[in-house]
Amino acid sequence: STQQQLTSLMQRRESWDSVDVTRFTELTAKEHALKGGISAALHERSEAEVEAERAQRSYLRAMQDKYAAEILLGEKNKLLSTGVWLALLACNTTIFVGTQAGRGRPRPE
Repeated sequence: STQQQLTSLMQRRESWDSVDVTRFTELTAKEHALKGGISAALHERSEAEVEAERAQRSYLRAMQDKYAAEILLGEKNKLLSTGVWLALLACNTTIFVGTQAGRGRPRPE
């Protein structure tokens, strides 16, 4: 790797020739570029993590809203079915009482 090559060059620094100086310059420039790339990648990763957290919160909020809407709809359906059941019960009771009252009277002949 670049770091190993730089370490090797630094150990024999007193015996450098022009090729070693050029190589050291290239390796140092490459190391700085890599550090810059790592820094940029870390920054992009932190931005992606923030965006992922934001998306997750948005998703959870949407799920909570949907769950609340489903609960509300279920309550409305329960209330409506109770009302319809009571209305049918009242209708059947009225019909039953009406027919029983009609049977109790003697029929004129």
